[in-house]
Amino acid sequence: MFLRYFTALIKPASSQCNLGCGYCFYRDVAGCRVEAARGIMNFDTAEALIAGIFAYCGEDTQVSFVFQGGEPTLAGLDFFRNFCSKADSLNKKNLPVSYSIQSNGLLIDAEWCGFLKNRGFLVGLSLDGDKATHDRYRKTARGVSTFGKTLEAARLMKKHGIDVNVLTVVTDRTAQRVRSVFDFCHSNGFEYVQFIPCLAPLESADTNQYLTPRQYGSFLKDFFDMWHESLRSGNRLRVRNFDNVLMLLKGMPAEQCGAMGFCTPQFVVEADGSVYPCDFYCLDEYLAGNVNRDAVAAIAASKGMESFLAAGEPEHPLCASCRVYGLCGGGCKRTRRFLRSEPDYCPIMDFWDYSMDRLRSLAQFGF
Repeated sequence: MFLRYFTALIKPASSQCNLGCGYCFYRDVAGCRVEAARGIMNFDTAEALIAGIFAYCGEDTQVSFVFQGGEPTLAGLDFFRNFCSKADSLNKKNLPVSYSIQSNGLLIDAEWCGFLKNRGFLVGLSLDGDKATHDRYRKTARGVSTFGKTLEAARLMKKHGIDVNVLTVVTDRTAQRVRSVFDFCHSNGFEYVQFIPCLAPLESADTNQYLTPRQYGSFLKDFFDMWHESLRSGNRLRVRNFDNVLMLLKGMPAEQCGAMGFCTPQFVVEADGSVYPCDFYCLDEYLAGNVNRDAVAAIAASKGMESFLAAGEPEHPLCASCRVYGLCGGGCKRTRRFLRSEPDYCPIMDFWDYSMDRLRSLAQFGF
């Protein structure tokens, strides 16, 4: 049976975090609002959110609850237990429901692991590679290393049989230590990783303060070489960036938002119930409603959603002559300022040109 999908990206602890990462994009986004942090989501708001989504979704819909931050575990384990229990009781249509959480892992212990495993959570762990790479920007507010605790959380979750994906922010340091990052992923048995370029704050004039386009392009090419070579020895590491290109080459839509150059409205829920159309743009101008007072259908049709979809960022000057433009469509709206910051160079064009023949071969063989 064909299923529709409804995904709610929930920020139960708003922009609050127990780290002080220098490049944190959501702290930057929240700081651009009149009211930055929205506290901890209360149970009434959680119930209104769950009830609204189940009322909106038809019987052919799969619902995904995705918890992000800030650091979502700051909402406390009882919040998540209550949320899942409430979802069970309100799911009168018996819709398939999945859960996932993006975390820095610092609060993950055996009790958390028991809950995550029991509820079938997919965990995205924010880990920027080996210690020297990770600790470049991912420290506590007092400048203390977090690498050891994050890696300990990864190993603990693996011991409990929890599915863990690694999210790595590519910075200037990452681009200088590609081999170390690859070997770290391989030696620790990570099965799925995703790379995102480190972006400057929304209102910053310096779009390359953490990473230049050429550094990003070089990182992608070097990591791809190592990854492609490792396939011959049976290493099945999955890289979301590469998987999405393979999907496009097979004639399928990419699963990653923005990978084809256009926006689809998301349902991002702040701790107070406010809803926004994109994780990168949880701004006052795009406020789409609040689950405590608005139906999901009204939020989906709101002016906030409409204005976000109408707003755009200029494409790179090279897009007009790019042979892979038909696949990438100019890239995600939020990354375009970064991608076009060097008028004669695009890291996506460079990477795809460099890897395309090997990617096409993999796509043909059904990888």
